[in-house]
Amino acid sequence: MGMTRALRSFYGFVALRWFRLTGALWILYLLHVGWTLGQVGLAEAAYHVVSFTSDVPTGAFADRFGRRTSVVTGLGLAAVLDIVLYLVAPHHVLAGSVVLGLSALSWTFIGGADAALLHSLSEKTPAGSAGYARLYGRMDAIGLLSGAVAAVLGGYLAVRHGWIWPYAGEAAAMALAIPLVLRVPRMARSAPSASPPAAALLAQVRETVRTVRRGSALAGLVLFGAVLGIVATSNHLYAQATLVDKGLGVFGATLVIGGADLLSAAASAFSHRFGRRLRALGLLAVVLAFSVWGVGAAAGLWAVAAYALTAAASGGTDVLFVTELNRRAPEHLRAGILSVPNSLFSLGMIAIFPLSGFLMPRFGLGLVYGGWGLFLLAALALWSARPGGAGSRLGGRRQPETDRTLASPAPRPSG
Repeated sequence: MGMTRALRSFYGFVALRWFRLTGALWILYLLHVGWTLGQVGLAEAAYHVVSFTSDVPTGAFADRFGRRTSVVTGLGLAAVLDIVLYLVAPHHVLAGSVVLGLSALSWTFIGGADAALLHSLSEKTPAGSAGYARLYGRMDAIGLLSGAVAAVLGGYLAVRHGWIWPYAGEAAAMALAIPLVLRVPRMARSAPSASPPAAALLAQVRETVRTVRRGSALAGLVLFGAVLGIVATSNHLYAQATLVDKGLGVFGATLVIGGADLLSAAASAFSHRFGRRLRALGLLAVVLAFSVWGVGAAAGLWAVAAYALTAAASGGTDVLFVTELNRRAPEHLRAGILSVPNSLFSLGMIAIFPLSGFLMPRFGLGLVYGGWGLFLLAALALWSARPGGAGSRLGGRRQPETDRTLASPAPRPSG
C-alpha cells in the first residue's frame, strides 16, 4: 500500500476514533441518572488510577509487540465498554465507576501508539520525519473536527431521541475504525527477545522510564506536558457543568463545546507553521493559563469567549508539545515515552479532578479555575529553568542538546 493510501486509512481511523458522541455529555448523563458531582469526580479518579498504572506498560506493549495491535485492542475495548457503561450507570454507582475505570484501557492502548505509528508513516514520506509536525497537526485537526461534530450531534440525539443513541453510535464508530487500522502497514517494533513476553515487556518499561529520568530536559518536558493535559482536560470536562451553571442548556453547552473544538482544530492545523516552536509553545501555554481562569471567573458570554480561547490555545500547544517530545524520543522507545506524560497526567487527575469538584460549590469557580492556571504557569517555569529546557529557546536561540541519554544513537529496531 502506498503512503498516500496508508495515511488516508490512518486519518479515517482518527476521525472515527474521535467521533465521541458522549464526549461532551457523559458527565451530564451520569448526573441525569442520579449521580452527584462528587461521585462523578471519584469515578473519574478511578479512571485515572487505571490510566496511571497502565499508560507506560501499554506504550511499551505497542513498542514491543506492534502499534497496530495496541490501537486495535483499544478500539475493541471502547466499543464494548461504551454500551456496558450506559447499561450499568443508572443502577449501580460503584459498578459504573469500575466500568468507567476500565474504560481507561481503551485510551491507554491507543495513546502513544497512534502518534508513534504516524511518526513511522512520516518517515516513509518524501519530507521524512521533518514533516511530522504537519502530519500530526492534520491528525489533531481531524480528531477535533470529528469531536466537534460528535459533540453537537450527541447533544441533539440525547435531547431528541434518548441517551442510548449517543452511546450506541459511539460504540459503532469505534468498531468501524478497526478495519481502517488494519489497512495501515505494519511498522518497525523492538527487536525480538529471547525472554518470555512478560519479562520482555517489563524490560521495555524499565528502559523507557530510565530514559526519561536520565534526561533533564526530557523529564521537564514530560512533566510540563502532564500538567498541560491536566489543565486542558479539567477545563474541557468541567465545561459541561460550568457552562450549564452559567445559564446554558444541555444542547447549548454541547453546541459551545463543539464550536470551540472547531477553533482548536484550526489551531492544530496551522501550528506547524510556527518557526520558533518552543517559543510559541511557551506563549500559548501562558494564554491557556489566563483564559482558563477567565472561564471560571467570567459570566455569561464572556465565559463562553474565554472557553473558546482555551480551546484555540490547547489545540496549538498539543501539536507543538507532541512534536517536541517526538524529536527527543528514540524510535525503539517512542510509544512508551509518548505515554509517560499521559501516565503522570492521570496521577495528577486522581487528586485534582475530584478535589476540584469538591471545592467548586464551596469556594466558587473562579478560585478553582484560577488555581489550574497557576499550576500550568508553575510547570512552564520549572521546565524553562532546566538546562536544555524551554528557557534556553523561548528567546528564539537554539541551544545545544544537553541530555547525554538522547545524544547517543538508539538501538536499531527490527523491521
